[in-house]
Amino acid sequence: MNKLLSANLYRLKKNKTFYAGFAIYFVYFLYITTEFITAEKGGFPRDIGDLLYIAFTPTQYIMFFPLVVGVICSLFITEDFQSGAVRNKVIVGRTKTQIYLSNFITTMFICMFYYTIYLILSFTIGGLLLGYGTEGETIDFAKTIIVSYGIVISYSAVIAFISMIIKNSTFSVIATVVIFVLTAGVAINLIYKLDLPDTYIASIWGNGALVEKEVENFMQLSPKMNELARFFTKLMPSGQVNYLLSTNYPLSETVNGVSWIMLLYSGLVVTVTNLVGLFIFKKTDIK
Repeated sequence: MNKLLSANLYRLKKNKTFYAGFAIYFVYFLYITTEFITAEKGGFPRDIGDLLYIAFTPTQYIMFFPLVVGVICSLFITEDFQSGAVRNKVIVGRTKTQIYLSNFITTMFICMFYYTIYLILSFTIGGLLLGYGTEGETIDFAKTIIVSYGIVISYSAVIAFISMIIKNSTFSVIATVVIFVLTAGVAINLIYKLDLPDTYIASIWGNGALVEKEVENFMQLSPKMNELARFFTKLMPSGQVNYLLSTNYPLSETVNGVSWIMLLYSGLVVTVTNLVGLFIFKKTDIK
């Protein structure tokens, strides 16, 4: 396992795509910071907290973090399959479990590296330009960062799963982008449904005039569907990102409330994804 990890890190040091991703991420950070400085001049206060919460938002920036690292990691992992390196590893006695886990750990390292770089930029350049907020906000930042690393590791497991199962660079990248965009859309829709009020005021024509009446919200989910929606929203990494971005959700597991349950869901995603991925990978022939 150590030799596999060392070989992956050695390859990573020479990988131009990895460094290109770093450059893209740096430009992304500068773009967001510039936007926030412009917003401040327009009378909309911003500070370092906004940089932390926007790190991988699936709304305005269309899940920039998971999409960029997803593409980079997919290309890096599938390169070994297309060059025949994975087959050679099996021939020399490496087990498929070792190969899969070493690629997952490498993917996790890449994802955590990029996110850590973003945090460093936020706390240095971002903090100096936008301000560091209050002491109470600093505690919330710490919670956000801890929970965010759990989400990052969840994304890593999903990226490794897709790459190790598909093996082809082009199809792996396409599948990664499509899956992340679709799950982001599903998460946003589910949270929108969960956020709907029980009733709303409707204007109804009666007795020759329009009257306002409180009516039941027909768009609300049924109790069973509501519970399922809550579960999948908390389970999906993209759903957890929405929790981080929320401020007044009717859901209890927010960053300012009981946020730590999201780490358990992240752990569940990582465990199940790796177990299923390992099972499928062991059953496939390496050509």
